[in-house]
Amino acid sequence: MRRASAPRFPVMPRHWLIRRTSFLLLPLVIASCCALFTAVSGAAGAPQGTTGQESGFSPRILSGLHADAKADAQATDKYAAAIRELFNRAKFKQLEGIAASARSEKSRFAGGTWKLYVFYRALRQPAEGRDAPDQAWEAHLTNLSAWVASDPDSVTARIALAEAYLRYAEQARIDANNTPSNTSNKSTGVDDPWEVINRSTHVAEVALKEAAELGAKDPHWYFVQQELTRGGDEELLQTAASLEPSYYPNYRLHALFLHPKWDGQEGAPEKFADEISARIGGKEGAVAYFEIASALTCGSGAVTRPKMSWDKVKLGYAALEGLYGSSMIKLNQYACLATRNDDMPLARQLFARIGDNWDEHTWQSRKYFESIRALATVPADIATLRAATKTNMETPEGSQYFERIGAEFKEKQRWNFRDCAQPLGQDLGGSFDLFLKFANDGAVQEVRAWPQTKLSACIVPKVNGNFTPPPRPAYWVKFSMQLP
Repeated sequence: MRRASAPRFPVMPRHWLIRRTSFLLLPLVIASCCALFTAVSGAAGAPQGTTGQESGFSPRILSGLHADAKADAQATDKYAAAIRELFNRAKFKQLEGIAASARSEKSRFAGGTWKLYVFYRALRQPAEGRDAPDQAWEAHLTNLSAWVASDPDSVTARIALAEAYLRYAEQARIDANNTPSNTSNKSTGVDDPWEVINRSTHVAEVALKEAAELGAKDPHWYFVQQELTRGGDEELLQTAASLEPSYYPNYRLHALFLHPKWDGQEGAPEKFADEISARIGGKEGAVAYFEIASALTCGSGAVTRPKMSWDKVKLGYAALEGLYGSSMIKLNQYACLATRNDDMPLARQLFARIGDNWDEHTWQSRKYFESIRALATVPADIATLRAATKTNMETPEGSQYFERIGAEFKEKQRWNFRDCAQPLGQDLGGSFDLFLKFANDGAVQEVRAWPQTKLSACIVPKVNGNFTPPPRPAYWVKFSMQLP
């Protein structure tokens, strides 16, 4: 293995509108700080089940490292918190040991989530999140650079550094898009935001290249490389699958980049899901299909409802539980998918198993989780309407009619929604389904909503008028009003 020289990774300010930061080009020869990198001394009486490298860890860190996703939807967050605590204390040797073990043993949480993926997720941004203040980003990137300096042969440190810089650049890109173009002026000492983005991206590129030159055999390297190139590299994905076919995050990310939201082609994510699940084959291929459906449908990266086979999604979840056991995290994802696919009987069963053990990564907020759970708990008449609208949607003429009537409904009712929503402010009451019954001539005959919310109570009496005539009289259509 070639020994790489320690690079000089700069830390660049993102909030250039506030000030021009002076912490660029940090020197990474940190001999005076070598005490930061000493190993944790062993301690007698380590808790049962701990490894040698965990000896001396605090009870809080040990608890996080051994969090059980089978019973706890926050297990991965607790694991990530433990990793961040070790990182903030500069326990780099211990982090190297944890990552090496997760990589070689392919360690997973119940449900199949790789611990290696959560390890890197913990380090890709400060604890405050991607929109952390400049000082938090400065400390985070400086600490990552110190890790690289302390171990020039570390693949782990370089991958973590690269992903953090890409995250930093992404937030800078968001800020730049919200920044007037005339605010960047060299004469006033304000950084050009796009220069910050380009330099951050270059640092990530260099770090990934060095990791590759060190002989990286880490499946997450391919994940970060996809983030760098913004997807679309089939050869890269094939190489990643050859190294580790069951590192599902690579497929999830690739599918997202294939979506039209990222300049991909309509139907490309669904086609990819079919192809990669068939290529992998067996239960792992079925799990890959479920994971892609989950990535496209639920969570912060979700896009519009994908056209994926619900039967294949259900087979994928069954394969997942068979291979990796049940998980509260995956149960939350499955419940989300069930509601999006109008399988309310299954959704009710899943919500019963979940109870209040909701996963923030799936639902984003407790309010949204509770509103979707309410959608799944319906009276008999609403269940009948859902069955009727689902049957209508499954026919070619019904699908075409829904696309057309959806555009008409949005155009004709937008002012009603605005007038109802504005007085309510943030107190809209959560998501709901709106059921419309159309007469033979396209006139609205009846409107129902479930569950009853402040917004739905205002909207229902306002929905009227004429639309495109339906395929047949007394035709029901359902619109899902998904609110955060």
